[in-house]
Amino acid sequence: GVDVENSITVLADEEIKLFIPMQIGYILNEVKLDGQNIDFAGTKGGYILTIPETISGNTLTFTTAEKKLVVTLPTMQEAVFEAQNEIPYGGTVTLSVKPIQGKILTSLTINGTEVKDKLTLQNGTYIYTEYTVHEDMAVAAVFEDKTFTVTKTAGVGGRIDAVDTI
Repeated sequence: GVDVENSITVLADEEIKLFIPMQIGYILNEVKLDGQNIDFAGTKGGYILTIPETISGNTLTFTTAEKKLVVTLPTMQEAVFEAQNEIPYGGTVTLSVKPIQGKILTSLTINGTEVKDKLTLQNGTYIYTEYTVHEDMAVAAVFEDKTFTVTKTAGVGGRIDAVDTI
């Protein structure tokens, strides 16, 4: 819980705004007034609590929970993406991208920032690790068809046919 030094009087259905200091990486999980749940909403400067008419009491208690961050992966036919769906605030996430045969990865962004130059390639799978994550992550990717240039040359006295199968 959180210690509150001052007492206040709140009328039924009145909204109150409290600044409840949280440790980094934690969120307010539950608020109770004498054991009964109280609705709350987070704002930039604290939390707004609404005390219903049907509840009265003397003791507000607060519980916190570890903040979980969400990793949103694209659903694409060009590749298979893998990563943890949720990670703790400040945690580490490892993303793998395996393009299907015939495709190459040309761009990989996280929250709009290009990270392709930070990838490692292991057995046809691109790997990216982000340490100490502090916000939700939205992953986006662009793929192109893999193309090859074939150059045919005829040696001395040789000939190149018009139709070949490669």
